[in-house]
Amino acid sequence: AQSIGGGGGTGGGASGSAAGKLAVSLKLGGKGGIGGSGGDVTVTNTAAGVITTWGDGSHGILAQSIGGGGGTGGGASGSAAGKLAVSLKLGGKGGIGGSGGDVTVTNTA
Repeated sequence: AQSIGGGGGTGGGASGSAAGKLAVSLKLGGKGGIGGSGGDVTVTNTAAGVITTWGDGSHGILAQSIGGGGGTGGGASGSAAGKLAVSLKLGGKGGIGGSGGDVTVTNTA
């Protein structure tokens, strides 16, 4: 049993250029989205439920909740050309990852 949160979205990129006697170019990439959280997972196996596995590394019960990864910050690129040229590029901040939920396994078999 598992619950997996979705990944955060990617922030938009920025690019451009400026030219002239006084060229100023500023680019700022967008912020990545927040990852979704995994929900709670509950597995209950009672005395009537027999678990049989075959093969090395087989799992009788596997329960997990996984938070989604944070989004990627947007990139920034560009240039400025002229007698006095200033170019500033800042990539966007990545998003926060999601949390895993509570996992409860009860096995009375």
